[in-house]
Amino acid sequence: MERAFFSVPTSFLEFDPDASRNPGKMDPVEMRKAMASVPDLYRMRLAGYSDADFRNLRAQPATELDHLRGSTYANLFTSLGQPLRAEFIDGKGLVVTAGQHRALEAKRIGVPYLPMHVTLPDSEHLVRVREACETEVSRLTPDMAELVGQDRALDTRLYPAREGSDFAERQGGPESREPVRDPGWRNPEVDRDFLWREGEGRSER
Repeated sequence: MERAFFSVPTSFLEFDPDASRNPGKMDPVEMRKAMASVPDLYRMRLAGYSDADFRNLRAQPATELDHLRGSTYANLFTSLGQPLRAEFIDGKGLVVTAGQHRALEAKRIGVPYLPMHVTLPDSEHLVRVREACETEVSRLTPDMAELVGQDRALDTRLYPAREGSDFAERQGGPESREPVRDPGWRNPEVDRDFLWREGEGRSER
């Protein structure tokens, strides 16, 4: 079994039929805002925004939009959030296994592709499925050619065990297929609550 991080076209995703019928845990309005911000996050990455920049947006937001972008980035592009996950299943394709409601909403509002942690049967499937996704992503947004390279670099950082690094020797076993955790994203005050100070303020999660 292999696991990798790359962008998956929403048209490639398959869903549990019950997902669209059962309410999700996230507020629908907030979920729609978060998913609508994903294309902005891709553009910001290409413009040079780093992990540190997105951490600052979440930890010290100047606006509500800053916090939304920083939090959504933390959830989708790091190992400490609530990532979207999919598994390649023969005969079915890429089936969403975590974040179904968010992925469904993204597809519904026209987000072309999503950052996902994908589980595949073996390295051969990894190469084939990832290249198919990268080809479609490049076709959908030819002006964002660098995106594929950025995804590859982030994948290497999240899953160094797959590249035969020292990490693989230390880890071994199933844990080596989990993304490396970045403690720089731990911010208990922000993770617990964000108080939007406007008027009497309101709490956002």
